[in-house]
Amino acid sequence: MERKIALLYVFILSAFFAHSQTVFNAVKVFELDTDSVYNFYIDTIGTGSGNAEFCFQTVTGKLVKTDSQGSILSITDNPYTYFTVFNGDTLILNDLKVENTKGDSIASVLREGEKNLESFESQYIAATSSGIYVYWGRTTRYSYSDQVRNLFEELSIPVFWTPCIVGLCVYGGIVYGISLLNECVSLTYAKERTENQIAYSDAVVNIKSPAGIAGYQGFLYVYSNADKALCRLEQSDQTQVNSIGKSNTEEKISSYGLDGKRVEPLSTGIQIRTNADGTVNKVFIK
Repeated sequence: MERKIALLYVFILSAFFAHSQTVFNAVKVFELDTDSVYNFYIDTIGTGSGNAEFCFQTVTGKLVKTDSQGSILSITDNPYTYFTVFNGDTLILNDLKVENTKGDSIASVLREGEKNLESFESQYIAATSSGIYVYWGRTTRYSYSDQVRNLFEELSIPVFWTPCIVGLCVYGGIVYGISLLNECVSLTYAKERTENQIAYSDAVVNIKSPAGIAGYQGFLYVYSNADKALCRLEQSDQTQVNSIGKSNTEEKISSYGLDGKRVEPLSTGIQIRTNADGTVNKVFIK
């Protein structure tokens, strides 16, 4: 039953994306033939040279660092499965808690009164002065509950819902999550904010087997395990990522539920909306 629901969800989004103007093409930056990568990030702070280092975490437990041209700088043991840097400190995602390198608890993935569900786990982490962002979802299959949440917020509303995340970052005041579901790759993004009505958008990404996502010098970068290459995401009209998010403020023209049926714009729950400019975004109304 859940598989049928997941396929229906993909069908609905695919139908909307066919009319959407938000499409990203993957442009190869450099090839990197390494073990399969599960996460990728860019270090612009703690580097010895002062230059940005492109960092690839592999499933074999290695951390491969390169320069912007793809030349390997180092290959070391991967220190932590999921971690990020916040205010100069390394924050480690340890099951359902965020800790520093001393083992002190910084934040909990679960909110007060929320029970631990054995079929759920937390993956990927990103942090800014506005929040610590973590993906929380089912371990084995798609679920409507899969979400990115800000651990600084006390509200039960997540930043956005999206299944099967394979990369998470915050760049230019926008939270990005890249997902892989049934070979369909999508980019979900939302502004860093706290509102009762959360609007977020989806885009199609033309890349195979993505892993990790990071922003640098006005663009988003994703590693492709299929092509063994780091790719730069470029919108079809070559617009840089700093302009993303405009569709959240455009006039809404149609609202649909996850079952594909049209609903009233003020109906509570998750809605998929088409905008006047042809773009699509998902909205949660409390």
